[in-house]
Amino acid sequence: MTPGSDLNPPRRGEDGGVSEPRVNIDHFYHRPTGDVVGLLTDKSEIPAISADLESAGTDVRFGYAGTTLAIYDAALRDGDLLLHVPVHHADRQRIATLLQRHQAHDLSYLGPGTFEQFPDPG
Repeated sequence: MTPGSDLNPPRRGEDGGVSEPRVNIDHFYHRPTGDVVGLLTDKSEIPAISADLESAGTDVRFGYAGTTLAIYDAALRDGDLLLHVPVHHADRQRIATLLQRHQAHDLSYLGPGTFEQFPDPG
């Protein structure tokens, strides 16, 4: 919005001049983008996952942000560990398949404005 538009009228300062427009944001919500996320149980092969991801040229993060906590809340309460792997959009399926080979489950890709789930292999 531009200052002076109907939706954002200019404010007058004490000297009668136009001041800066108001910013009406209390806080930002963090949502990871470009990550394949999934759950690891005690059956997951964490050392092998770390080694394979390093060989694949990608990074790995264990833990969660607020949004993913809400999505995976029940599994985290049951003791699963949440894994974040930053990937390019084109690599998402390859990385999801790699993680599934090591018993990671409930995998999804968090892209800009998208949430894509990868079915667990039967």
